[in-house]
Amino acid sequence: MFECTQMKKLPSLDLLFGNVWLEVFVEDYVQHLTEDECAFCIAPSGDPFNSILGNALMRNYYVVHDMDIMAQAFGVLTEVVDPK
Repeated sequence: MFECTQMKKLPSLDLLFGNVWLEVFVEDYVQHLTEDECAFCIAPSGDPFNSILGNALMRNYYVVHDMDIMAQAFGVLTEVVDPK
């Protein structure tokens, strides 16, 4: 956890999946716990080369999982609706 005032110092993240680059904005990978306290929405996976991204990544993308061929496809959403 960290003070939310520090958010403005954080960069957007550019993540490479196969040969596709996806941008994850600070507002998507940081969550406000209280008015002053924030936390990262990215968790370690136990593997030093991988992390668990979950909703932080998928929030701005349409994601299709094809379990038959073990593949994923990403499309940028044209409109993001805040679920709150």
